[in-house]
Amino acid sequence: MATWNSSFQQTPKPTDSPTQGDDTIRGLAAAIEERMKNEHTTYSGDSTLGVNTADWLHKAGSAVAFYQAAEPTTRLSGEYLIQGMLWFNSTSGVLYVCTTGGASPVWTEVPAQLRHLTIQGPLVTGTNLIPFILFPKACTIVKVSARVKTAPTGAALTIDLNVYNSTGTLQGSLWDGGSNLSITAGAYSATSTSFNATYRALSDDYYMTFDIDAVGSTVAGSDLSLSIVGA
Repeated sequence: MATWNSSFQQTPKPTDSPTQGDDTIRGLAAAIEERMKNEHTTYSGDSTLGVNTADWLHKAGSAVAFYQAAEPTTRLSGEYLIQGMLWFNSTSGVLYVCTTGGASPVWTEVPAQLRHLTIQGPLVTGTNLIPFILFPKACTIVKVSARVKTAPTGAALTIDLNVYNSTGTLQGSLWDGGSNLSITAGAYSATSTSFNATYRALSDDYYMTFDIDAVGSTVAGSDLSLSIVGA
């Protein structure tokens, strides 16, 4: 394989004999093919349809998604992002797809599993307050978000989720010794992406129960929406 450097890119030189031009062109085509075929494949025709197909299609699994904490705003070349590109947030562990490309790209979260629940009216403390939150397929919890219409005052609103296996045996709190999801006094929302490393990994048919440990000491938070994202 030719070494693709500045010297190669400047071949042939203006002073070279034109009699070797055809060899140089063939050498360039071969050098490009050697590099392209690492992650691309080409077809001379489609035996099923009887028509030519597009050359240099990506091989399965050859595309590389963005893997970084910050939201990408351009391609590595500096060009605009293209709709359909993927970004894996290395901090939160959430996968996003670019749904709008161009100068103002829009990244949309791609949840493997999403559970959404609501509780209407003023909130009260208690355990196992709603029907079970079921996960029929194995996943890893990557984010839990909560929002209320009425903010708690005087103290925070604190939520707990307890993980049970498929036979109904308690595994532990999703946070288990960490900081439970908490909406601070006067605030309307909170998001958590830090969980117990063991209990966040849910096997088939695991489920959760929902507890409220505190609702606010002066005014209780009300009209709660909660989303749980698993990847």
